[in-house]
Amino acid sequence: MPVIYPRRAKYPYVMAWFQPWGDPMRFRLAALFRWVPGATRAAFLRNARHRIYLLLICSGLGVLAALAPFGIARMRFPAPFDGPEAEPPETTPTPLRTPEEASCEMLQERFRVLVDGKVDTLEKNYDIESDTGRWSWEKESTRSEYLTEWAKDRGLKVVEAKARIEVDAVTPDGPDAVWVEITEHALYTYVPDPDRKQDGDGEPVWTHTFGSRAVHVLELALRGGDWKIRRDWYADPIGHESYLPPCKYGVEPEAADPPGPIGTSRPEPQDDPLNRRGQYDRDAALEYAVKHAGVPALEGSGKYNPNYRVYTFVGGDCANFASQVLQAGGLEQGYGWHYTSEGSASWVRSEDLVWHLLSTGRAKRIYTGDFAGAVRRTPEHPAGIIGEMEPGDIIAYELKGEICHVAVVVGKDPSGYVTIASHTSDRLFFPWDMGWNDNTVFWLIKIVY
Repeated sequence: MPVIYPRRAKYPYVMAWFQPWGDPMRFRLAALFRWVPGATRAAFLRNARHRIYLLLICSGLGVLAALAPFGIARMRFPAPFDGPEAEPPETTPTPLRTPEEASCEMLQERFRVLVDGKVDTLEKNYDIESDTGRWSWEKESTRSEYLTEWAKDRGLKVVEAKARIEVDAVTPDGPDAVWVEITEHALYTYVPDPDRKQDGDGEPVWTHTFGSRAVHVLELALRGGDWKIRRDWYADPIGHESYLPPCKYGVEPEAADPPGPIGTSRPEPQDDPLNRRGQYDRDAALEYAVKHAGVPALEGSGKYNPNYRVYTFVGGDCANFASQVLQAGGLEQGYGWHYTSEGSASWVRSEDLVWHLLSTGRAKRIYTGDFAGAVRRTPEHPAGIIGEMEPGDIIAYELKGEICHVAVVVGKDPSGYVTIASHTSDRLFFPWDMGWNDNTVFWLIKIVY
């Protein structure tokens, strides 16, 4: 007897549509239909096409229900569940700085560090994988530490350091290196230490600003997509390769009580040869020194005198500048001291100039020794022997038994601290001992012409 399927004849299209799955599938569907409400089942069975549409709609709703907790936007731009949805990041490449821009920005950062002392922030600017790059970075670190210690020991605080940078030349050296020549015009300002007694309004009782000019020769290397300093050659007006500033007090000070702030008073001139003026015009010497110190960052100062040769890169220009100042003050050329197209040895060499002044009687050496002795207060010199120096006098600096530098006294800061002007490391109104250390022997040369 043949097997009879009751619904086969009544719903031929439905059974034909499910035929590929075989008889067991039809039985399962029949069981499913028994759980569906009668009205829905009738609608489902009314037309095969409607049944297909309904199945598709139900399937789509199921998929949407499953994805609803995540949101449609999350399918496209996944975001963490514990925070707000972020916009897709934009990856815009940082443009490479030109060598000129990189040089100026990196040198400016050096001056910021002189005030805040954060020397570690400079490391990123140097090619520390090279020996010269690491040495340049360590030099800048030492320079900042030197200035901080110098000011602290003298009861001062550096509150500003800034510079105007001029790019003089750029010379490529292969695809990833370049040489840059730069002139740096710098200004520095210090005030009494904040712990020192102030006026009633809390403002510093005084400020002192001094300036310098330095020529940098930089070698930049392209590292990590940016320019880094591999070499930085310059005559530093602050550090001068010194690691610690001169000590303020000697091991055995003459005074029973600790000396007070150095240079805070000045004795009245006495009637003796050291204080009696002759033909030397100190005002004229001072005017010339300020005008031709080569520090245009300070008002009243300007370029070198074009009538004289510059010896900066052939041994130094400090003695040449000091000789010009002495001549402006009235010293006559002669006795082996004169300027020609080349200049005599006593005109252009520091040690020869000092010995010429002393041997001819145009000057007297009033002190030779370390910093502590120069500032030590005595009944004869209440401000220290350094307080006897006047504009137009000469200070010589001896290292390892040789006088290697001379500077011209140009005045004192508001507290009485002697200031100088010089060439090579061009300085104006600089503290007289800044840039030197306890290994330095200072010669105080008083002009008595």
